[in-house]
Amino acid sequence: MNLRTLVISTAIAASVTVLPTTKAHASGFEPTSSSCLLVGKELKRVNDELRTTKSDIQKSWLKRHLSALRDKRSSCTSKGFRV
Repeated sequence: MNLRTLVISTAIAASVTVLPTTKAHASGFEPTSSSCLLVGKELKRVNDELRTTKSDIQKSWLKRHLSALRDKRSSCTSKGFRV
């Protein structure tokens, strides 16, 4: 395992414990105009990273993260905020 892979794996493991990855966690999200703009930016960043990553573990985590972000985007649009 090279250093880059180790760093990425460690970052993913740490992020999983901090970032919401399920609908239950995302349901506590309260949409505001600024938080919804951040959701849009994060969606773009995660999609771009998903296209370029080669690690299956990282792809799996990114897909879960995308799902949570899509739930947040849905909350934003239902409240009338731009994403």
